[in-house]
Amino acid sequence: MHAIGAGETVEKLGRYRIIQARRGYRFGADPIFLSDFALPISPGERCIDIGTGSCVIPLLLLQKAYIENKVVGVEVQDSLYNLAVRNLALNRGAADKVELLHADYRELRYMFKEGSFDLILSNPPYVKKGCGRVSHIKERAIARTELSGSLTDLVAISRYLLSKNGRVCYIYPAPRLREVMSVLELNGLIPRRLRLIYPSKGKTAVLFMVEASFMEAGIVVEEPLLIDVRPEDSLARIG
Repeated sequence: MHAIGAGETVEKLGRYRIIQARRGYRFGADPIFLSDFALPISPGERCIDIGTGSCVIPLLLLQKAYIENKVVGVEVQDSLYNLAVRNLALNRGAADKVELLHADYRELRYMFKEGSFDLILSNPPYVKKGCGRVSHIKERAIARTELSGSLTDLVAISRYLLSKNGRVCYIYPAPRLREVMSVLELNGLIPRRLRLIYPSKGKTAVLFMVEASFMEAGIVVEEPLLIDVRPEDSLARIG
C-alpha cells in the first residue's frame, strides 16, 4: 500500500496511476502531446526525458511504444524527483523499465558518453528567465521558468547526448518558434518535423512541437493539432 498525502491526488494515466500535488507542479496535456509526437519508437532506441517532473513522459512511453532499453528520466527538483520515485513504485513493473536521475541536466555530459541516446524528449520550462511573472510556489516557478537552464543549455546537452542517427523532440510556446529553430541550427541540429498546436479552430497557435536531428532533410509541417478539450479529457483517452 502506498501512502498518499492529504495534499495529493491520484489520477489515472492510461493503465497506470500517478500521484500529483493539489498545489505546486501539476502536469497538463503537453507531455501527452509530446509523447504521441515522438512515435513511432523503434525497438532498441535509447530514450531520455530531460526534466521529467513526476515521471509522466516515461510512463506514457511505456504504454505507447515497445521499448527494450530503460527510459531515463532526469529531474533536478528534490520534491519532483521524490514524487517520480513514488510514481514508479505505485505502478507494478514500471521501476524495472525506468531509470531516474536526480541531477541538473547540464551535468549529464559527465554521466554519459557522447551520443548515448537515440531519442531525447523535453517538455521544458516555457518562460525565459527575466520574462513574465515567476510563481511564488517554487515547484511551479522552476517548472515554468528557465531558472535551472536555458534553451541554449538544453539544445547544447541534447546535441552532446544525441546519437548520429538520433532525434530530439521538444514542445514550446509558439512565440518562441523562431528562437528554437535558430538555436537548434546553431548547434547543428536540423529541424525535420513541425506540428503547431491550436486551442481551437480559427485561433492562433499557442504551442508547437519540433523534431530535429543531425541529418539534412526538408522540414515536414504536419497537420495542426486542435486542443479544444480539457487536459483531463485527454488523460482519459490514453492507452
